[in-house]
Amino acid sequence: MNDLERFQNVFNGVVPYAGDVPKGLFVDFLGRMTDAHFHAAQAGESHDPEAFPGGFVQTALPELADDEFWFEAVDWVEAAEPDRW
Repeated sequence: MNDLERFQNVFNGVVPYAGDVPKGLFVDFLGRMTDAHFHAAQAGESHDPEAFPGGFVQTALPELADDEFWFEAVDWVEAAEPDRW
């Protein structure tokens, strides 16, 4: 049995990042910026930093449809606010 319903509002109060991102970096919804080279090494892929031109980025909150990433992001919030759960 799962208990996903208790996490339906987990991102209430979290404002997705919106702002400038330097060239060669990518940003997640929290505003954490990561060098494209580092991400490529972690993913076992080849990313050309030129594919990340920089500039203004508007991110969005994770959704359950994002599959595994949604669960990971919920874990981050749960770890940061353990008394909330």
